Amino acid sequence: MGHETAAALARRIGLQTLATVHADALWLYGDAFRVSAGKAAVPGGVAAAEEVWTKLVGSSPQDPVRFFEALLKADRGRLAAFYAALSQADAAHQRFFLKDMAHARRYYAWYHDSEELRAGIGRPANVWRPMVFRNLSLDETGDIRFPGGRAAWSAAGSDDEALLPTLFEALLEIDRLERERGIPLDTDSAKLLVRNFVEWRSLFPYIAALPGLGARSSRPSTHSPNSAAGYVRPAQNVVLGQWHSLAALIVLGSKAGSLDDAAAARAFGRVCRSLASKDHSASALAALRAIAGGSANLTKRSPAVCCA
Repeated sequence: MGHETAAALARRIGLQTLATVHADALWLYGDAFRVSAGKAAVPGGVAAAEEVWTKLVGSSPQDPVRFFEALLKADRGRLAAFYAALSQADAAHQRFFLKDMAHARRYYAWYHDSEELRAGIGRPANVWRPMVFRNLSLDETGDIRFPGGRAAWSAAGSDDEALLPTLFEALLEIDRLERERGIPLDTDSAKLLVRNFVEWRSLFPYIAALPGLGARSSRPSTHSPNSAAGYVRPAQNVVLGQWHSLAALIVLGSKAGSLDDAAAARAFGRVCRSLASKDHSASALAALRAIAGGSANLTKRSPAVCCA
């Protein structure tokens, strides 16, 4: 933080207390304690945001030293963590999360109860929630943008009701997937991704690389790699190895131009269905031959060779 702010806090709180009680909050979040025009430069900036912070912190940004003192002492540093996370967001995201007191309290409660802060601010773990404050996809009106449309996520009446806190991580990942694909997700495809987010998350790199995949064509259906759980453990490794090898070949073939989007989508669907076969090795070989155009000479016709 700035020299004048640091010196003022040391005079008011005492250097020993700062070092022994507030050390974690200071070294983790102190750079967000900034002063501008004689008052705390709070996230959100405008008067409405200053009013929100006054109520959250219990002190006005107009007196920056008292404000930062109260921020450090509030909730064992957790409010300072929320403050710092929002300070790293752009103006549009700050406006969204701080639009009114009810909004700010709702998202602070969500952040306060997270895994990152459960063991205290000095021992953060599984840190991803601050990314929501920076990367949550917003539309031109400043509201949440839902990949595939709001109907794919919920039929609730407002964005806050539609987007349950448990779906925030899915929203970030599916939004990134959509951007990497370069093609907007349709409603049905988005519904499938939301519903199966936990199981399909590891498949997102394949889905991103194959824009022809969709809810009405080929997709990771019930025969996704997770279906390998039905096999005994030694066979699971074989099945998963075959699946991922074939999926990688399809991606390589698509990148090389050996497979167009539609052909890659059909091949991906066939590979997924091959897991349901009792003779999965034979099904995997048949899928490979289909990818190669039915040729008996797989070495010459494999999309991977085309890429090489």
